[in-house]
Amino acid sequence: MIADFQAVLRAPLRGRKTGKLVTASVGKPTAADLAALVDLAEAGHYRAVRDRTYELADIAEAHRFVDTGRKRGNVVRIAADEPERAPSSTENPSEASS
Repeated sequence: MIADFQAVLRAPLRGRKTGKLVTASVGKPTAADLAALVDLAEAGHYRAVRDRTYELADIAEAHRFVDTGRKRGNVVRIAADEPERAPSSTENPSEASS
């Protein structure tokens, strides 16, 4: 089905209400698309938002959190050999789990 931009943005919410899988695709990303994202990030107009961080041992908890549908950003799994770091400015320290 082809829809307008607003319908594409509403698709995930509609899927939650109906219980049906709703997906949206804007086509196959290209090198030019990636370059445009890099330009936006370098200019400070785009930044990834990290909601929570989990270690591998807590992966089941991470999946449960994602499945609630309440995540507001990316959920990141850190590798065991990576040093622990302080939460970023986009991460809520009271919600972060290490």
